Formats: sequence, structure tokens, C-alpha cells
Amino acid sequence: ISQLIDAQKKITALQDWRDEVFSKVIRAIGIAATLAFGANIILAYESTNKNTLLLYTVSYLLIVIAAFAPRLNTVYRAHIFTTVILFTGMITSAEKAAIGDGRIWLVLAVFLATVFLGRRAGLVYAAIAAIAWALIGYLLNSDLLPYRELDQFSFEIWAGTTLSLLIASITIVLTINALSMHLSQSVDKKAALAKV
Repeated sequence: ISQLIDAQKKITALQDWRDEVFSKVIRAIGIAATLAFGANIILAYESTNKNTLLLYTVSYLLIVIAAFAPRLNTVYRAHIFTTVILFTGMITSAEKAAIGDGRIWLVLAVFLATVFLGRRAGLVYAAIAAIAWALIGYLLNSDLLPYRELDQFSFEIWAGTTLSLLIASITIVLTINALSMHLSQSVDKKAALAKV
């Protein structure tokens, strides 16, 4: 019985950590998403398909809900967030193919799902991302999905992918930093208890 209680305490402690870290990281993401959404509107409004623009707007609003609706359970907020990131990767991949930033968003979704939802969710997101990437590539190559000719050296492409890379990198750094801080605190507490 004591092993079951200890196992439950570990699960609860991990979920508490995920809740706390997610709340910190998602607020920063919500602010960054506002900046990124505004920048993307300015950079690509004229050249972006209006249906795609609508999807990006819905994605942005869902990120804001996940960031600033703390009454929602953290697991639901994490699912909303990682799913939006995953679909953003799919939309961007379909729109800009291999020269866009779709892969950055797909990898970020897998990373965040693993950190905030666990290994099983991370593996599911990894499978979905890989299948989506391959399917989009197949559809584009077989002309089943319409695509527009893009200049891979245009300012729009480079600015957009640079901004995506920056946001994804900052998200990873914030998440790993929060993990490291909590790990350090846990080690310190364990060391203090061992001395007693």
C-alpha cells in the first residue's frame, strides 16, 4: 500500500510541476503570439490566402485562451496549445512546403506535448506530425494540393521563418529553464532532508 501511495505522490508532484511550468510558459507564449501574429499580418497579409489567414486568426485566439484562461484545467489548456501548434505546422507546411517554417512548429508541438502531457502524448504527436508532413509532401508533389510559387529568398519567407525559429527557441529555452529550476529545487530539498 505504501508503494501505491508513493507512486501517487510522484504522479501528483509531476502534474503539479507541469501545471506550474505550463502556466509560466504559456503566459510568455501568449504575449509572444500577439507580437508574432501582428508581425505576420503586417508581413504577409497581401500574399496570404484569406482562408489561411482565418485559420491563423483562430489559432491565435485559441493560444490566447490557453494562455489567459487559468480556470480551465491545465491538461485541457496544454492540449489546446500543443494541438494549435501542431495545426499551425500543418497549415504552414501546406502553404509554404519545405521552404516554410512548418517543420519548426511540428517539432515544437512534439516537444511541448512530451513535456506537458507526457511520453505517450509526445509519441502520438510525433506520429501525427510525421504522417502529416509526409501526407502534405505527397499531396503537393502529386498536384492534389494546390500550391503557389514562392521565392525562397524573399524577405517574407526569411522574416517569417526567422520569427518562427525565434519563438520556438524561446519557448524551448523557457520550458527547459523552468524544468531545470524545479529539478534544482527538488534536489536541494532532498539533500536538506537527507541531512536531517
